Amino acid sequence: MIKGAFLHDLGKIAISDALDDKEMLVMKTHVKHRLEMVGNVRWLADAREVVGGHHERWNGSSYPVGLSGESIPINARIFAIADVFDALTSCRPYKAL
Repeated sequence: MIKGAFLHDLGKIAISDALDDKEMLVMKTHVKHRLEMVGNVRWLADAREVVGGHHERWNGSSYPVGLSGESIPINARIFAIADVFDALTSCRPYKAL
């Protein structure tokens, strides 16, 4: 989980900070980018479930795969809570506090 937490938004380096509402769809591609970045690094294999799954939602309505319920890895579910807290309490290039 620790490796995944450090790397969870790594793919955002491939996405511009200046996004309008339509371009926010592009933001969702950061999951694909970061999985590509860590995918072939053997010592990061245990980070993949957090890196790839922390945007999945219990009801299956989110991305990147649309996993739901217990099919979402437990580490991704735990980290998703921390990520939402961070998003709510931090300034982002696309959102003022």
